Amino acid sequence: MLVSFVGSPLSGKTTTAAALFAKYKEDGIPCDFLAEQARLYIAKKRYSDCIQPHEPVTLTDFDQCKIYERQLQAEHAMKFACGPEVIVVSDSCALNSLLYLQQETIESPNYFQSFAQAGELYDLVFLAHPIISYGSELDPNRIHSHEERMKIHSLIEERFAKYAPNVKLVPLLGRPVERLADAMRIIGEKYRG
Repeated sequence: MLVSFVGSPLSGKTTTAAALFAKYKEDGIPCDFLAEQARLYIAKKRYSDCIQPHEPVTLTDFDQCKIYERQLQAEHAMKFACGPEVIVVSDSCALNSLLYLQQETIESPNYFQSFAQAGELYDLVFLAHPIISYGSELDPNRIHSHEERMKIHSLIEERFAKYAPNVKLVPLLGRPVERLADAMRIIGEKYRG
C-alpha cells in the first residue's frame, strides 16, 4: 500500500509522514519510508554549485521534472519491492511537482499523460494544509516565502482535478498530533477494507 502526501512547503507533509512511519514501526506494523526527493535535489544543487545555506536557490522546470521523475521512480520501486502487505509512507507524492511546473511543461506531450498515469500508483494521497511554521524558516533546503507557499497551496485542487483526476485527495488539518491520528484512522480503514 502506497500512502503519500501533497501540499505546499511547510504544510507538515514530512512531519506527519515521519510520525506515521515511526508509530507503525513502534507498533510492529510492516512499513517502509520514502523521503522527499526535492529536499535531496536542492541539497545536492547547493553542494555542486557551492550555494551557501543563506543564499537563494532557483529551480527551473528542468529541475522540477528531474525531481518528479526521481520521486516517481522511487515510489514505483518501493511499492513493487514491498508488495501490498507493507505500508510504504512517501512524504511527498511525485505529483506534488504539478504545483511547481509551468503550465506549458505540464501540458507537454512528455508529461501530460504521465501525470494521469502516475495517479494510478497511489492507494491514498493526503492533502496537508499549511501550518504555522515552527522555526522551519531556517531550513536551507526550503526555498519558498510564505506568500509563495500560500500561492502554491491555492493551486492544488485545481491542478489535481485537471491533470491527475483519478487521485482523491484526503485533507489533513490541525496540529501534527491530530493529523497523525486522522491519517492512522483513515489508513486503518482502507488497510482493513
